[in-house]
Amino acid sequence: MTRTELMARLSTRAMKDGDFRQNLLSHPNRVLEREFGQKISPGITVKILQETDDTLYLVLPRAIAKTSAPSVPEKIFELTREPFAGTQSCNCTNAQTC
Repeated sequence: MTRTELMARLSTRAMKDGDFRQNLLSHPNRVLEREFGQKISPGITVKILQETDDTLYLVLPRAIAKTSAPSVPEKIFELTREPFAGTQSCNCTNAQTC
């Protein structure tokens, strides 16, 4: 399951089920372990943020060591290219806003 698929599944259920949403916000590790049947490694913290009318959250991937572009894992490149849910993405290569 990709990160996009995970987010879609959790978001859809949270929008339909208020109790699930509250549990996800309060105890994300516990809920994810229960829903997907896999233990989250010790020391890993999952944070769930709920947007409001005046606050939007953007998530940056973790920083990786400085390296040349060819050695950056393709998965990292894919994660940084994933469009936001409900938006269209632009594939242009210029530095201007599309």
